[in-house]
Amino acid sequence: MGLVFPLQPIRKTSRNKGPENPDRPVLLLKTSSKRFTVGSSLLCIGMILFSMFLAAGPLFQTMMDQGNWFDYLLAGFFYSMLFVFPLIAFLCWFYQETLRIEKSKGIFSLQYSRNFGPVKFFSRATQLRSLDELVVANWMGARNMASIKPDPNAPEQKRYATRGHWMLRLENAPTPLVLERRAKKEEIDWLKAIITNYFT
Repeated sequence: MGLVFPLQPIRKTSRNKGPENPDRPVLLLKTSSKRFTVGSSLLCIGMILFSMFLAAGPLFQTMMDQGNWFDYLLAGFFYSMLFVFPLIAFLCWFYQETLRIEKSKGIFSLQYSRNFGPVKFFSRATQLRSLDELVVANWMGARNMASIKPDPNAPEQKRYATRGHWMLRLENAPTPLVLERRAKKEEIDWLKAIITNYFT
């Protein structure tokens, strides 16, 4: 979800001296509060759609009573949208990713989790000997056809420069783990620098 709700360091709850041991620095990162803004925007769109649906209610009722399969499909689509927008807004508000890194005696303990409200549906804990084990990698996925230059000597078009997305990945764990995704490499480099500089 980092492409939509990126991880951000939480300074208030991060501690240069951990509560368990004064020699244990702790860095906490969580999904940004932007998810509340996105969820509220989706809810507003849903309310506008609902008011439009009320105005066109008799038409949709006629389509359901007297229409053919296409009318059923069209009316069903608008009916479903009344529930989809609030549902996505709800998911945005309560979805949370957390990355906690603690250093003790030169070993980094990493805890990564994904929560929906109070329910934790994914969790992974591992240890690192060095933060160099956090690797910046690229996932190409589908090629952006607009970025392909017909003439190799043509200048680069910045708006089509993004190819795939960049990841902060832990590769040396028993199971490879992607901690964050961003559209631009410099954003992943910034996040890795935040983590590295915090413990130096």
